[in-house]
Amino acid sequence: MELQMAAERKKRAQVIQSEGEKLALLNAATGKAEALKIEAESQKNAKIVAAEAEKQRLALEAEGAGTALRSLAAAAGDDLDRAMQLQMFKDYINAQASIARSSNAKVLLFPGSGDVFAKASALMTELHDSARGSQ
Repeated sequence: MELQMAAERKKRAQVIQSEGEKLALLNAATGKAEALKIEAESQKNAKIVAAEAEKQRLALEAEGAGTALRSLAAAAGDDLDRAMQLQMFKDYINAQASIARSSNAKVLLFPGSGDVFAKASALMTELHDSARGSQ
């Protein structure tokens, strides 16, 4: 009888230990799942914040470009076409300069429709003359 009672106690202890281990594993898995969920949520929030910052940067950049173009148009005697040509030439020169500064091999290409620098010089001369005429 004592052996049977000892065997039952041992069996009950094993069941209790097994349930404890099961509960510990379940708690660890739940904790890991919650940590992953929190990490995913924080990454999502970081992406949202970065997107908002990029949106604001682009809006400010567009506003600045608009202001610059309006100033350029005013300097060009309110000739928007001439102002756009000057802006495009400036962007073209900046792009060429950026390519030239890079460390890898490069070939600088100029538009095939005439000499870019002659066009730029003519535009600058026109601007300078129109600025003198308005004074």
